[in-house]
Amino acid sequence: MNVETAKSKTIVFVEDNPVVLMAYRNRLQREGFHVEPAQDGLEALKILTRFVPDLVVLDLVLPKLSGVEVLKFICTDPRYNTVPVITLSTNSIIDTEEEYVLERANKRLIKSSCTPAIMLQAIRELLADPCAPKVASPACQPVGIQTAKAKTIVFVEDNPVVLAAYRNRLQREGFNIEPAPDGLAAMKILSRLAPDVVILDLMLPKFNGVDVLKFIRSNPRLKAVAVIILSTNSIIDTAEEYVLERANKRLLKGSCTPAIMLQAIQELLADPSASAANQSDGSQPTALKTGNVLADIKVTL
Repeated sequence: MNVETAKSKTIVFVEDNPVVLMAYRNRLQREGFHVEPAQDGLEALKILTRFVPDLVVLDLVLPKLSGVEVLKFICTDPRYNTVPVITLSTNSIIDTEEEYVLERANKRLIKSSCTPAIMLQAIRELLADPCAPKVASPACQPVGIQTAKAKTIVFVEDNPVVLAAYRNRLQREGFNIEPAPDGLAAMKILSRLAPDVVILDLMLPKFNGVDVLKFIRSNPRLKAVAVIILSTNSIIDTAEEYVLERANKRLLKGSCTPAIMLQAIQELLADPSASAANQSDGSQPTALKTGNVLADIKVTL
């Protein structure tokens, strides 16, 4: 489908998160689609009573009326029999009582693994073939369904906009991203899995990035994990410098981009010998210096 064809297509996009809505809307409009946004279920119904769109993208968790209620409305009106519906949800766990309604959707995408590019491809496929199977494409399966070659990155960042920008780019490159908005969440994730890479902001709520790095380097199970520090400046407390030397790479937020981050990750994964676990920081063993902090962390977890 070319841009000229897309210009005649209208998409009702129902999403209550304005940042998510803007990201998808901007991409779809650049491709020539007309997007009618709705930020809650009630607003979506009001729009749908005015006209019949070419396609509906529907978040399932919405204020006022849920996505399931909107889908029920679509199911009961014959005018929408040929309108493709894409559901966009935060996970794949659905109430069994609602499953019969969700079978009406032509495609189900998971927010954590979907991107504007994936959404665009799904829309083009459905508009080109309205009879397309009503199943999710492999590219948008839940995060737990990964290929054997997929690499996992724990991305610790409390700014959701920054996280989304990097996460979208890395997922497009095939990485599985486990986000953590604070230090405590990061340590909980790391206590149950050993990722390939950790990207670590230093200024975090609950536990800061230095504490998370201490936790990583004191745990033998995380010995091979590569760590990239992503900080707002290069000024570090000298008392903490010995800990930060255990990171594999340090990047400054002000000059880093998703492309630079991707290159850094690829270089680290291509050279396992660069792991900080194999490097000596030339000072006392980490465990001796951080015992009290780690004890507190273990109690908290």
